[in-house]
Amino acid sequence: MIGLTLGSFISAFLMNININLTFTIIILLLIISLILILIGQETVKSKSGVLKSIYPKVEFPKEIRYLLLPASAIFIGTWAVGGFYQAFSSTIAIEQFNINNALLAAAIFSSLMAPQILGNTLIKYIDNVKAEKIGMILFSISMILIVLSFKYKLVILFLILSILAAIFIGVSFASAMEIILSKINQEQRAGVLSTIYLISYGGPAIINLIVGRIGNNYTLIEITIGYAIIVIISTIIIIIKSKK
Repeated sequence: MIGLTLGSFISAFLMNININLTFTIIILLLIISLILILIGQETVKSKSGVLKSIYPKVEFPKEIRYLLLPASAIFIGTWAVGGFYQAFSSTIAIEQFNINNALLAAAIFSSLMAPQILGNTLIKYIDNVKAEKIGMILFSISMILIVLSFKYKLVILFLILSILAAIFIGVSFASAMEIILSKINQEQRAGVLSTIYLISYGGPAIINLIVGRIGNNYTLIEITIGYAIIVIISTIIIIIKSKK
């Protein structure tokens, strides 16, 4: 989340100077990341077979499959909204608040990214099952209020609500992850995490693909209402199905 936030602001700043410089910086950061990975100390025992190790492994142990539906509701509901902010941050700035500024677009996107870190730290103070329910309920309320901030074109209120929504996303997502990872061993983590991220990326990708196809037929407020409904449905699933 820190990387996404820094990247959005740096990109917005560089747009006013030299857009090509953005790609140069990204390439340099990737090289630095590669070097850090190569010199970093591995935390698990190495196994033979380089090609086999990069073959995707997706699994979800039978004993915790009852957690898959509520967790998927959280992953899809929260990441779908993240995709909405990523796709429409510039449109929100221009169409909804009549401000054509790349830095505002970056601020809109970042308002839903960086604050999730705060949500991740809050789960240590509350039971995980309660945390994912509370987080999603408050996230739903935030989305409803975000729609109202759109309606009345209140940019400051919108940013504040987006920050709060991000915190609640962090609470829900981290709680769901904590519940799942606490019930599996280290050897199972790679396959389970692959499943989690397949759902987290795949589900919202389908939603955002549909929105991309039909988006021209609806106003930005109507699209936002659609995402709010998705979040509310996800919250209902969590309330009904969430358990330890």
